[in-house]
Amino acid sequence: MTKPESWKHSGISKSEAVEMLEAAVNMPGVIPRDLGRAWRMVEGGIWGMCKECHKEIPGARLKILPTATRCVSCGRKAETAIQKRPGFVPGRAYPSAMPRFR
Repeated sequence: MTKPESWKHSGISKSEAVEMLEAAVNMPGVIPRDLGRAWRMVEGGIWGMCKECHKEIPGARLKILPTATRCVSCGRKAETAIQKRPGFVPGRAYPSAMPRFR
């Protein structure tokens, strides 16, 4: 018998987080770099915590986007800041959002 996990963020256990990230490997649009970051966050015990406000990211958001690093509010603020940058073109893929292959 295994010990129950005490690690939980947003109502999601570590084993559930691992399952979600394993499933995300096959999700269209998932950027490998973001997936790697999410794995490191799980191992570091900070997956599910917003990197801006440090509050828990809602479990519903993590189930849809397991690589999320921001809560909805902080995500909107970051997106608005990007859209205000000079030269922003809606619908254009920017290098920082593109997967890097080497």
